[in-house]
Amino acid sequence: MIRRFNRRQRIRAVGSILIGIVAYLLAFAFFYFVANRAASMLPPGLPDWFESAASASILAIITVSGWIRHRRNEAADLSDAVMWKGDVDMPGAFVAQDRINQVSATAWMLSQLFLAGPQRILQAFDLWRSCLPVGTDLEQRMLLLLRELRSRNQWVPVESFQQHGEALAALIRTGHVEFSSIKGRLRASS
Repeated sequence: MIRRFNRRQRIRAVGSILIGIVAYLLAFAFFYFVANRAASMLPPGLPDWFESAASASILAIITVSGWIRHRRNEAADLSDAVMWKGDVDMPGAFVAQDRINQVSATAWMLSQLFLAGPQRILQAFDLWRSCLPVGTDLEQRMLLLLRELRSRNQWVPVESFQQHGEALAALIRTGHVEFSSIKGRLRASS
């Protein structure tokens, strides 16, 4: 039970790291291209490292922003995208609304792609740290507690299991037990 949970967490962590690296590479390529285009519009004489330095500094800003967002536990939501939802009664206003929504949706999508790099890598660290200890009697206590909860087959008060805190927390974390914090009750997952 613990080994399977730990294996699943580690596979998810490796997947998150790979997604984060791909997101970082996409962000670097995007900003390298933008810096290259900006450098081509400026007078000649810029150093050769300008594009790389500009891209790296923007990635540093993205990393700090992703870290802050991860610390605040903010999740991406499509409603975060700024969309103009005004009443449209003229064709010109409809075209303007459509263009504004296209630009804001694209900007939101790019920001989510860029922030995916640091957020996914930090999520991978969280997944790796959430692994349970192997080699202790924790799994045996978890199995006994789970068997008792399944035999009751109903929601029971959590107070009756206070002496099994570590095993109960591990069962909740692995998804074998459902816990209602509002009612203070728990039951074995079906």
